[in-house]
Amino acid sequence: MPERPILITGASGFVAAYLLPRLAAAFPDRALIRCGAGLTPLDVTDAAEVAALVAREQPEFCVHLAAISAVPVARKDPDLAWRVNLHGSLNLARSILAHAPGCTLL
Repeated sequence: MPERPILITGASGFVAAYLLPRLAAAFPDRALIRCGAGLTPLDVTDAAEVAALVAREQPEFCVHLAAISAVPVARKDPDLAWRVNLHGSLNLARSILAHAPGCTLL
């Protein structure tokens, strides 16, 4: 049986640029599901979309990097920052509990 994949949100961001090559080297036989701009699409603010992805992929690990981290963007649109940073994290955590309870969320 193949190992369950690793799900990475925010995979097109700054931290992921350093993390992804290391994950790929450390887990060469494991699928990495990279969610982010220009990659596997995932709107973390959409609870149904997050739940569907988690249920379908059944990740063993989830590295949650999706965020509005730029202060000017957060100040300009605090509602977006709230939805992504808080509700997006809650959507992911709830989806893992409901659909992939053995998944470790990092």
